[in-house]
Amino acid sequence: MIPLLLTFSDGQTLEAAGSVVVGRNPHLHQLASELDEGPVDLVTLVDPLKSVSRVHLAFGTFDGVPWVLDADSGNGTRLIYPDGSAFALDSGVRYELDPGSRVEFGSFSALVG
Repeated sequence: MIPLLLTFSDGQTLEAAGSVVVGRNPHLHQLASELDEGPVDLVTLVDPLKSVSRVHLAFGTFDGVPWVLDADSGNGTRLIYPDGSAFALDSGVRYELDPGSRVEFGSFSALVG
């Protein structure tokens, strides 16, 4: 399995072998049915402004292709591909990611390596 490489705007970096759940207080309960089997990393973001939901989004890979999913967050999630095309994600839908894609959520972002 190819690891998923993520660099967050707060300086955290992660090389994940499975799914990743991101938020102010991430947990699996809300997303359990959306995640693939395997290990799950929880990434906690310190966000005093509460621009990020407790469980905001998830990342993972399927057949070696990375994906992102908005977890019905309050402020939404935006995907920006390396070519500059950008759009808001529909909640609960997986979107494929290209290396170099940037995912913006609240006052944070994550770069896909």
